[in-house]
Amino acid sequence: MNHLHRVDSVLYKDCTRAYSGVMANSESSTTTTITVYTRHSSACPKHEDPRWRNCKCRKYLYVYGDGVARRVSAKTRVWGTADRRRNQPA
Repeated sequence: MNHLHRVDSVLYKDCTRAYSGVMANSESSTTTTITVYTRHSSACPKHEDPRWRNCKCRKYLYVYGDGVARRVSAKTRVWGTADRRRNQPA
């Protein structure tokens, strides 16, 4: 399994677990889950862990809503900045 597929798998499981819980409580919900993750360079010692925050690798937003998942660049290498962008209204 390649690295990007493994990252998608981990994030998809996290988001669908949160999304499924919301859907069980509501018949017509348009909830969107946004998760910050790191796309590490191959040289990063933590390249196997997409949740690792403390490196200077690029941060992305994993957006899951209405059964569709997509990755969006957070345009930063700082986790806190990516997290603030995650919380900004669209």
